[in-house]
Amino acid sequence: MKSICITGSVQPGLQAIADILQQAGMKQPKPSKDDHSIDIICWHEQVANVTTKASHDIQAISQPGQPWERHARDLFLANNKSSVWGWADSRSIQLLDFWCHFESRLRFILVCLSPQQMLANFMVNETNAISVEKVMHAWQVQHQALLHFYQRNPRRSLLVDSSQCLHYPKQLVEYCAKQWKLPLTIPAYTGNSVPEQDSLTRYLAQQLCQDYPQIIRLQHEIASAMRPLGETAPVVDTDISTSEQIMADYHLLRGRSTESQPAQAAYEKPAMLPTQHDDAIACNAQQHTDDQARLNTALYEQELLLTRFHQIREELDTISLQYQSGQEQIHALAQLNATLESDKATLTQEITALIQSREEQASILTACQARIDQLNQFQTENNDQLLLEIHQAHLESEHYFQQHQAARDQLQMAETRWQRLLQRYPACLDYETIEILPVSANQDDPVTWRLTHFNIPGYHPPVFEFKTPLTQGIAGFTFTHSPEAGSPFIDALGTHLQNGLTELTLIPAGTKTALQQCFDILLNVNTRDWALLQALSKLLIKTLTAPAILREHAVIQPKALRAGLEKFDQLLQKLPPVVRYDQIRFKQERIHADYEHLWLHFDQLSFGDQRWARFEFRLACAAIHSKPFGTHPRLEFPEEAGQAPFEAWFIESYDDVGTKLELRFAQPDAMDMAIWWRLTKQDQRFLLALIDRLPAILQTLRSTDIQLNRPWEDWLNLAHEIQRIVKLRAGTPTAAPTPLMPAASENPEAFPASSLQAIKQSSDKPASKAKAVKSMRTSNTRRARK
Repeated sequence: MKSICITGSVQPGLQAIADILQQAGMKQPKPSKDDHSIDIICWHEQVANVTTKASHDIQAISQPGQPWERHARDLFLANNKSSVWGWADSRSIQLLDFWCHFESRLRFILVCLSPQQMLANFMVNETNAISVEKVMHAWQVQHQALLHFYQRNPRRSLLVDSSQCLHYPKQLVEYCAKQWKLPLTIPAYTGNSVPEQDSLTRYLAQQLCQDYPQIIRLQHEIASAMRPLGETAPVVDTDISTSEQIMADYHLLRGRSTESQPAQAAYEKPAMLPTQHDDAIACNAQQHTDDQARLNTALYEQELLLTRFHQIREELDTISLQYQSGQEQIHALAQLNATLESDKATLTQEITALIQSREEQASILTACQARIDQLNQFQTENNDQLLLEIHQAHLESEHYFQQHQAARDQLQMAETRWQRLLQRYPACLDYETIEILPVSANQDDPVTWRLTHFNIPGYHPPVFEFKTPLTQGIAGFTFTHSPEAGSPFIDALGTHLQNGLTELTLIPAGTKTALQQCFDILLNVNTRDWALLQALSKLLIKTLTAPAILREHAVIQPKALRAGLEKFDQLLQKLPPVVRYDQIRFKQERIHADYEHLWLHFDQLSFGDQRWARFEFRLACAAIHSKPFGTHPRLEFPEEAGQAPFEAWFIESYDDVGTKLELRFAQPDAMDMAIWWRLTKQDQRFLLALIDRLPAILQTLRSTDIQLNRPWEDWLNLAHEIQRIVKLRAGTPTAAPTPLMPAASENPEAFPASSLQAIKQSSDKPASKAKAVKSMRTSNTRRARK
């Protein structure tokens, strides 16, 4: 199955060539089997309509879309049984690239038409005014597409002239059958009649095409690439008709025009005058230039026509002298001459009107230019003023920014000093006034206190209120839930809200359950709230000693309340020191082949009366490849952020992160006692408190929905194992402990030998003074970094 696509710029000529090939044996295209309403012509029409909605220009369509490709495939399948079939459609120019890639056995006959003939066809067939520019542009776009496609696909395409195809159908069929091996038979007839335009139309078309040199060049280029079908190759249409033919056609045209001119002029003149007047007023400078060019072209064409007219008149005079036709012919020529003179006078009037219109447009243009110059000058002055104001505003904003930067620096310095003050004096409170709110006559009601402009880290309310209940001679504190972020005891209050309570009362009195609940809350409050509770008790004790309070608020029994607060403060001091912190963050989870750890970061860590802004340590487990997870737990304290709470931190080992102090354990009950003995008593108490808090710390991180590679239950079991081993070993150290092996990620061979020797010597002696240990730590750190 082979197929032929016949395309060009004019559809009637394409259909005539298709008729020739159909008489030679090419089958007509059949519609789709699935939808008989869709044939190849309907397919081109619908695809062209879809593309022209987005753009009015002729554009190449390489991808019409999957639905249209499916319809095209159905059409080719419907014609599959035909040995050769084809179609003729001018819209196939846009789809040449698509059809070329769609079917490899498809051949193309590219039919060209001269621009003179195309323009003459438009002049004869179109009743409305035509745009020569648009016709020439359409011819150029279409024929450039045909030429470019032929140059890319010379074996699959044939570039021919339309008139030659109609004059030499036998040669066309012979070439297609021989070149493409198509089963075509030579038609019996030798040629078709080609309709021709009159001589005047072809002459005007030739003259108009002379104004487009790029069209002439493209025409010559197509002629050189075209396949000749006759004895000679097609040439550029430069035929100039004889004067007799032009005169005869002109007489016929003028006769028809004379009959319809009065009525047409009477009908069109009133309607055209307002339009011309509005167009003349609305034209700008560019339109004036275009009108001038058109006027020059019209004058040039008029001179050509007049020259040609004089030539024709001389020829007519010569003919009249030679043949001496009768008086009727002389009278007819006189009438024709009068008509031409009338037309000349009309043209002269139109030229005068155009000149007058051009002068009016020039005056309007001059006025517009003066107005534009005036507006430009005004705009320039405004721009200069705006630039000056912008510069002044920039200078002022820069000055204000510097002031703001200085104020911010001062605020940052004050905030830093305030943080240092809180670390040195945790009991320090910042407020403006303190007062006791009026109470009822019932002495059992708690006293309500109010602090104005209260300020603690992360919480700065304008008014802070709380109560101090008194039970069994011991005072306490009652805090109400606040929706503001950073409010005190927000975690404990959140638990009470879940139980339907809006207040939190901390008083170590009452039943055993109440006492246990109070101590649990006190042992688990964060660093900031613990300091706040101690500072408030001391502040209220001091306030209740003032004589003015004793006189003005005798109804609240100030002495009894002060005694109760003193007992509460003593109970706070007697509580065992625990590890507290304001915030915990999960920093990192590291996974190696034989080692894993969780890196934890704490803000505002405290233990007893000591407080540190930041602290980090790692909960790790080694030997996870050869043994189950949890058999070799360890605690790692890196040098950068993990040595602050220790009095005698020292370099025990190192890894790819850096130096560290590491405390190792092993199941069932092994613990690195050599490292434990080198720590001071204070450091041992801190480690015991931290290990006691490990499960609670991991539960806090677990509640934040952090996803780990290993289940949280494995790490919680690891923390419980450390607690169990420490409970067994820390109280009864042996005389000569054997150090456990370091973590699998460490490399002892890369560590300096001098540092290892220093660590070994120092491990034989327990640390007695913090200064000596810190000195050794600094020296070892310096050597390790080198």
